[in-house]
Amino acid sequence: SGRYQVTLTEPGEYNVAVSDEGMRGASSGAKVTVPDKPAFSYDIVMPEGAISGRVTDQDSGGPLKGVSVSAAPSPAKDERPSVVNRRGSTATTGEDGSYSIDGLAPGSYDLTFSRQGFGTEMREGIAVKGTDEIPAVDQILHDI
Repeated sequence: SGRYQVTLTEPGEYNVAVSDEGMRGASSGAKVTVPDKPAFSYDIVMPEGAISGRVTDQDSGGPLKGVSVSAAPSPAKDERPSVVNRRGSTATTGEDGSYSIDGLAPGSYDLTFSRQGFGTEMREGIAVKGTDEIPAVDQILHDI
């Protein structure tokens, strides 16, 4: 999150949208009315979404506890996906194998699932839009 200052010197109505590289930005922006006085502030809140699901063992079908699940912004089309040096949000599966990663800005995310003894799996291009929660992004891991 950040704080930004925009100088609008003329009274009137303006459409203000916020965006960042790799994000779709505010869905339609916010309408801001500048009054006749010289200074005022207006907060714009970016929508946040979530991804949730469940991780299970391929052999037994049972839930896997302690799986690290990371969501990182998908790389640009000309970049190769990699699990090395990726930053993002992380969660760990609970007793029932479930996880939830919230606070995600709109955009496309790659999920990485890993647990010692089970290796690493990657799911690419999970789309998060606005305040939606993307449920049932389930993954099966197999022992190595």
